[in-house]
Amino acid sequence: MNFKFKLSKRLAILKAALAGSVVLALACESTRATGPNAPNTSPAFDLGTSCLSSTGAWQNDSFPSQTGPFEAQFDVTPSQANMAGVVGLSNGPAAAYGALAGIVAFEQTGVIEARNGGAYAAAVALPYSAGTTYHFRLDVNLASHTYDIYVTPAGAAEQLLGSAFAFRTEQAAVSVLNDLGLYAGVGSATACNLTITAWTPPLSLTSAGAWQNGSFLSQTGSFEAQFDVTPRQANMAGVVGLSNGPAAAYSALAGIVAFEPTGVIDARNGGAYSAAATIPYRAGTTYHFRLDVNISAHAYDIYVTPAGASEQLLGSNFAFRTEQATASVLNNLGLYASVGGETVSNLAISFTSLSSSFTSLSSAGAWQNGSIASQAGAFETKFDVTPARRTWPGWWASPTAPPQRTPTWPASWPSSRPA
Repeated sequence: MNFKFKLSKRLAILKAALAGSVVLALACESTRATGPNAPNTSPAFDLGTSCLSSTGAWQNDSFPSQTGPFEAQFDVTPSQANMAGVVGLSNGPAAAYGALAGIVAFEQTGVIEARNGGAYAAAVALPYSAGTTYHFRLDVNLASHTYDIYVTPAGAAEQLLGSAFAFRTEQAAVSVLNDLGLYAGVGSATACNLTITAWTPPLSLTSAGAWQNGSFLSQTGSFEAQFDVTPRQANMAGVVGLSNGPAAAYSALAGIVAFEPTGVIDARNGGAYSAAATIPYRAGTTYHFRLDVNISAHAYDIYVTPAGASEQLLGSNFAFRTEQATASVLNNLGLYASVGGETVSNLAISFTSLSSSFTSLSSAGAWQNGSIASQAGAFETKFDVTPARRTWPGWWASPTAPPQRTPTWPASWPSSRPA
């Protein structure tokens, strides 16, 4: 009798607990709203018609665990101006800001920013308005613990919010991401249309306290090197330069651009750094460099293009670093940040037209020559030719028309015919 009574009582308690669980699940699900289902091309994961809304409470949605590079896209709609809310990626459900690795934030100052290590920052000032939907694209590199952030306001063009931003400091070593977390402390926000797809990061190098190197085809004449550099913090200390073989010390670099602790960019000119113009830099902004290098003269010109701005001359005919004053070969890009970090990407090496001091050659009965940098593989050459006469005796009238008769070589011309 007592046994039956105890069993019935325990079954009643279990039934009540199950009912409570169902109510709790329904209560949690009620915070999710229905939103538009944006078209998507074969995503690895798509939140589809479900959305998350937060008003003072954390909301989360899981996706398949990612351990390599991937791209996360989602839409966020703030409910009011000057709200305070974040959307970010984490390993497991987030219940605190410190759990998020990559984060976008709607600030109370009325702008959108992203987390870069220990602080929020933005490459551009991007204001937001209540009721407008913003599409985010996060290119995430788990190996380097960095991410790029792009934002597309409804009806506007996509803008770069941050490049090579570091994961939040507390998540600097995270190796798996599998959750989208949302929290609004002031006002509310709704996130919809999450998609997770594979992403192949462009070839890049990142330095934060260690030398990094990338090789290219050996150059012995004049050539142009172009690359992008993104500093990861203000007032950092970092260099990017060209060398013969992998660099492990500043003195190994011939041509060098530097991000100084004073907040400006300069370049090496012989025994010191200098600049033709004062060019400040900002964390998260990408700077495009173009170096025109003349190895025989051991000199180079340096041009800088900040994101969204015009190209500026940083230095003209700067001398190679003193220790490399006699360098005859360059085949490596080296970078090193002793304070903060920097990422280099999109390295391109091209040949300049002629490495001699002339800009044109003319021939009237005598051979003329101009040297170029030695080439050992396949390459492309371009040049312009202007004939001094429209018709040549003994040849056809139009340079584009086929010959109509057998050409004759005038007696007054050199005896050698072209072969």
